Amino acid sequence: MWVKEAEIMKAKAHDVYSYLRYADPGELVRLSCNEYCLKSHDSFKISNGMWHWYSQNIGGRTAVDYLIKVKGYSFPEAVIEVNRAMGDIAPEKISHKNVKKKLKLPHKSVKCDVVLEYLISRGLDESLIKDLTNEGLIFQSKPYDSVVFIGLNEDGKPAHAAYRGRQIFQKEITREAIKDMLLESSSKAVL
Repeated sequence: MWVKEAEIMKAKAHDVYSYLRYADPGELVRLSCNEYCLKSHDSFKISNGMWHWYSQNIGGRTAVDYLIKVKGYSFPEAVIEVNRAMGDIAPEKISHKNVKKKLKLPHKSVKCDVVLEYLISRGLDESLIKDLTNEGLIFQSKPYDSVVFIGLNEDGKPAHAAYRGRQIFQKEITREAIKDMLLESSSKAVL
């Protein structure tokens, strides 16, 4: 099977998102404003005109790449399929530039007792926690009392944030309570 250079260029101009949107729209699952995965492969991600199938460690840019690497088409078959599916639809222009986003941090609580208690229970030194709190690199959010970890950019300004919720147990779990839970769950098992 032989395909002309013009057909190849036309097919390669289409990214995998555009192709799937027209050829198989039920396969796309939206994850965020510009990120998708496939219904059949949740480790297959599409973002900013690129695709990557994490479980198989393969990726690409075009619909032709997708059909060859994922669907097993030959190169001529992939070119013909993309051109058939896309018809006269013009390729979409995708911006690959990173858009600067403003970091929006949660409100800080005036207290930090939950943060201190939680991080000490995780094995961190109290003086280290207090130093990081004083430097503004860790704080307690308001109203949920989550721990917020701040990452700085090269200029020393907040650029990233990670949140860690803290589960508060209503009662202390003792050896007897664990034994009771195990006995209760084993008595419900059907043999």
